[in-house]
Amino acid sequence: MDQDVADGQPPSASAASLAATVDRWRDPIRRPDAVYTYNDEFGLVLIQALTDAGLRVPEDSAVIGTDNHPLGAALRPALTTTCLDPAEGVAAVASSVERLLGGERPDPGLAEIARPRLVTRSSA
Repeated sequence: MDQDVADGQPPSASAASLAATVDRWRDPIRRPDAVYTYNDEFGLVLIQALTDAGLRVPEDSAVIGTDNHPLGAALRPALTTTCLDPAEGVAAVASSVERLLGGERPDPGLAEIARPRLVTRSSA
């Protein structure tokens, strides 16, 4: 049994389990058109695993990350990603609280600022 599972923790992704998954994706019927990863670091590791398996990104499978990590723009293929601007978010929340305390409606741009921004690069 995986030690993390035995300790009551969620299992961690290992290079071996990722390689086994990607190996199954060599079969076009089993391969996803795209993968959205929980962060850019995992997206970059996935791109390397796909490349090691002889698959092409984005031609065989597109990869999209989250967080706009600087390495995502530096490596090839450059990682398409989603991100939020924390400074804009903090400013909009502060403005909304101020407006609410003054009896006004929240900042009208709050919903737009909370929407992730897509940074399109060559991985998708």
